[in-house]
Amino acid sequence: MPSYRISAGLTECEGAIEELKGVIGEVWDLGGSPGDHGEIEKHLERRMHDVARRILQAHFDRLAREEEKRDDVADADGNVLRYPRERSRTLMTLHGEIRVRRLGYRDHGTGSVFPLDAHSNLPAEVYSHGLRERVAEAVATGSYDEAVKEVDKRTAGHVPKKQAEELARAAAKDFEGFYQQRECRAEPRSKEKMEEEKEKFLAISMDGKGIVMRHEDLREATQKRAAEEDHKLSKRLSRGEKRNRKRMAEVATVYDVAPHYRSAEDIIITAKTNARHPQAPRPSNKRVWASVEHSTAEVADEAFMEARRRDPAGERTWVILVDGNEDQLRQVQAATERNKADVVIIQDFYHVTE
Repeated sequence: MPSYRISAGLTECEGAIEELKGVIGEVWDLGGSPGDHGEIEKHLERRMHDVARRILQAHFDRLAREEEKRDDVADADGNVLRYPRERSRTLMTLHGEIRVRRLGYRDHGTGSVFPLDAHSNLPAEVYSHGLRERVAEAVATGSYDEAVKEVDKRTAGHVPKKQAEELARAAAKDFEGFYQQRECRAEPRSKEKMEEEKEKFLAISMDGKGIVMRHEDLREATQKRAAEEDHKLSKRLSRGEKRNRKRMAEVATVYDVAPHYRSAEDIIITAKTNARHPQAPRPSNKRVWASVEHSTAEVADEAFMEARRRDPAGERTWVILVDGNEDQLRQVQAATERNKADVVIIQDFYHVTE
């Protein structure tokens, strides 16, 4: 990086530099007395968020100061917006809250357009993309309450529970669209890559999982059956009363896996110990998804479409792994016929033993 840019950056971030000097002094004071190095680590983790927040604030202050007024800003309908006015907004980031100043353009009877927001790829909501990603990751592995605690613990930002729920829904809404775009824009592969893929099985697997739902979110027939039942307890469902309280989520996965040959003895030993065979190859290019809204047939068709995207010419060996559910097996066989696919259907050994 040119030295003049470093010098300019240091000038812009004077507040951050003073903050950093303070942090260094605090660490020196802590290190001069007997104590656990872990305490210094924790202190640094907390305080460096302050330094990063000041640098980020300085960055947006510079963008605001350098932003020039324009006469070519238009709204979505093509109306030229003639009146710029400085506006500010809050942005909650991984390092804490900052203020973003920028010009908002509007005209009579129109809303405001903020070119600097688009330039910086700012979200419409108050929470930064980095913080939204942390929330989505935390929600994927635990409850909303735990997600809020995790974000508070690992960042200097804060997202209340209700907003965490909204961010999680927003993060999930583009899931299907993302894979549809991948289907339309299949990346070209080298000849070596295609030959390598041909050596692997193209595997599909499906399973169903019952999810306890609110009464109003049950399917109509299930709601009726649930309404006709008598409950043993007035406050909650007793043991065994989860029937007619669930909707079935269909889970599907598509992945590549190398062939692996085992003897009958190997299979029996693995089944008894419930352990992964030490030489079993690991799946690659794995996509997993589930749907409560879509039927088993729709999810099966989507799985076959994903497989077809990976092997449009049908040159690879397709296998599909199912359990002992007869309806699921019928749906898979029907999907095979609809999609004109040559598939080897394998029933899972664990379910066969039952």
